[in-house]
Amino acid sequence: VVGVGSLVFFGWSSGRSFSPLIRLGWLRDRVVQLHLLAYLILPIVGIGFGYVITNLAQMSLGTSAFHAGVLVLPGGAFFAPVGGMLYDKFGPTKPILSVISVATFGPILLLAFSMRLTPALLAGFYFIFGLCYALGFSNIMTSALSGIDHAFMPDGNAVFNTALQFGGAVGTALFSMILGVAQAGAGSAEKGSAAFRHATAVGGTWMFATMTVICLIAICSLACAFRIRASRTAAER
Repeated sequence: VVGVGSLVFFGWSSGRSFSPLIRLGWLRDRVVQLHLLAYLILPIVGIGFGYVITNLAQMSLGTSAFHAGVLVLPGGAFFAPVGGMLYDKFGPTKPILSVISVATFGPILLLAFSMRLTPALLAGFYFIFGLCYALGFSNIMTSALSGIDHAFMPDGNAVFNTALQFGGAVGTALFSMILGVAQAGAGSAEKGSAAFRHATAVGGTWMFATMTVICLIAICSLACAFRIRASRTAAER
């Protein structure tokens, strides 16, 4: 609440300042707004996955801390440069929408198998998301900033990087809250009871459902942004 309030106050004060620290006028563009929404909420899933996987692996599947950490490794982050190459070759629409759509199958499959997951399934379905997330996520900012004046690029980078950090923080807080609610009244992790493991698995179901909804909202937001951009291009012709 304090973070959101501070961001709102900063935006309000920047709009009234003669020489603002960050210029925000370019955010009036609907296409940029829709890109920013996707760039804000996708890290809730992308960064929140680190918390979800390690805790589910230990508290529900009974793995060690080391093995839980190993499950997070196949995230596919090193594929980000490949995503940039696809953007340069095909433009923003297909490389972004297609890979983010495929990435959504990661949370969907995790949701479908949430009550009968194994460490291998957990790592495999996460890899689907992580690989496609790495291919497409950074291109969202590139696509958004390609439509604004070059003079506002530093301001755009600052806003989008802030959104990335903010979304990641929200993700960890949100999923820890969901898991805590699911585990309430089921004992503690130290006891390792069947009831506690089951409650943790139920929390995983809720978290994967939340992830799926977030990904779908991001896809709809990006699809609308590209449709508006295409209509503008057609009108200019």
